[in-house]
Amino acid sequence: MNDILVELRAKLIKDKEKLLAHNKKPSNAQSKCDLTDAGDLASKLETQRNEIALYNLNQQHLEQIDLALERLKDEDALYCSSCGDSIAERLKIKPDAQRCVPCQEISESKLQHSQS
Repeated sequence: MNDILVELRAKLIKDKEKLLAHNKKPSNAQSKCDLTDAGDLASKLETQRNEIALYNLNQQHLEQIDLALERLKDEDALYCSSCGDSIAERLKIKPDAQRCVPCQEISESKLQHSQS
């Protein structure tokens, strides 16, 4: 396997291990504290909402890492999926990238136009 691919896969595995170690599923259990004050209840609900959002964001990141690890088994991953240019340097910064910057910008622009 290409040295760049080995390096990228090692970085992704390390990132995944960190996420797994720190991404605890939010508890739905009601705390035993007295939440009769509306401010306390609002604060607790906001904290729970933030914990759930962070957990979901981390889960999405874990899925992206898994997809990138699978893709990086093949040397084709070193090339833009749209134009075929090398993206080896971009992968060092964003290991789950599939396109070069210009092609990614075009893709995002098309997506924005289709959603409006």
